[in-house]
Amino acid sequence: MCIDHERGGFINQLLDDAGALIWEHYHSDWTPGSEYNKEDPRHLFKPYDYLTGHFVEWAKLLLILRRYRPEDWHVESAERLFNTAMERAWDGEGQGVHYSFAPDGGILDTDRYYWVLSEMIAAAALLAL
Repeated sequence: MCIDHERGGFINQLLDDAGALIWEHYHSDWTPGSEYNKEDPRHLFKPYDYLTGHFVEWAKLLLILRRYRPEDWHVESAERLFNTAMERAWDGEGQGVHYSFAPDGGILDTDRYYWVLSEMIAAAALLAL
């Protein structure tokens, strides 16, 4: 993978390559491990596809990084990650966030975990500053 450090480097390259999505698993050359645990998509520790909580956690970490090494792309990328998580995984009927989702947008795991909500609240608070 060729990384353009001038426009956000690694994170933006991953986002651009996958349409604003970050896979849960990658191979050593940073190609998506898109078949990893496909037969067990609800695996608690190594699930298939995309974890909502990791999108918002990356957003939070980018906003924290911005405090110490500010770059123009930090807020834009954090907003992109947060908004993708909300658009893909927010459950308007059940009022919560689904744990994981598939590339086609389908929800894979409807369970609710405290850490996902905690990361979402933290990221939302930092985005509001």
